[in-house]
Amino acid sequence: MYYADKRVLHDTIVTIDERVHDLIQRYGTVEEIRNLILQNKSQVLTVERKIASFMKIDIDQAIQGPVGKS
Repeated sequence: MYYADKRVLHDTIVTIDERVHDLIQRYGTVEEIRNLILQNKSQVLTVERKIASFMKIDIDQAIQGPVGKS
């Protein structure tokens, strides 16, 4: 759930960078909050690497699903 939350913006799957940008735009009103969001990005990337290490296909390919499906 934690990782999934970091890859979804409203109802769209996005990159971690896109999600972090959105969080900074919406909640990063002060430097301290922006720094916490960026620290969280580092944690999310660590989780992503751990998940990817168990996968046989690229994590972004898995998230996108089969080619031609929408």
